[in-house]
Amino acid sequence: MDADECFQALIRCHADHACRNATTQTAGNLGITIMDGLCGPWIAYLFAQEATRSLSQDELAQLLEFLKAPKAGWSHTKEQLHQEVTEKLENFYSTEVQVSGQGRDRLAGPGGPEDADLGIILHLQSEEDAIGNFWDPRSTTIRLLEEKGISDEFTFGYDWHWRAEETFHGRTTCPTKR
Repeated sequence: MDADECFQALIRCHADHACRNATTQTAGNLGITIMDGLCGPWIAYLFAQEATRSLSQDELAQLLEFLKAPKAGWSHTKEQLHQEVTEKLENFYSTEVQVSGQGRDRLAGPGGPEDADLGIILHLQSEEDAIGNFWDPRSTTIRLLEEKGISDEFTFGYDWHWRAEETFHGRTTCPTKR
């Protein structure tokens, strides 16, 4: 299967997703509608190219089967996932506060349903006051995601570093490297 065939399979699996207010850009021999260079079909095309370059035929077939029914092999209920995430976070928060010596109010929480089909990991929050859950409307990034139709109704998200920085401006390296 080549990238175009894989792309068409991805489109069939996710045909209900479309970009709004789009312009046309060509990818390979396909006309793909995109907005600002980033939308579902364009990402799917790039993903398909990488998948066909990196995966064997068997692995590619398994990927396409997974994309048709991503939750088919799940054995946890939504409630069990929520409980497991909550327990792991409480353990992490407790340890992080002990190690860092800082307050818990600057630790972000995840947001959205734990069994969501879409997951988002942001690199770092930067707020000057207390931090809450991932889907904080004060965050410029969250507002931009919401403008593109992504919400906490169907997306699970968290911040990679969990502890918010006071400011992003002027920082040249990831805080974990300090």
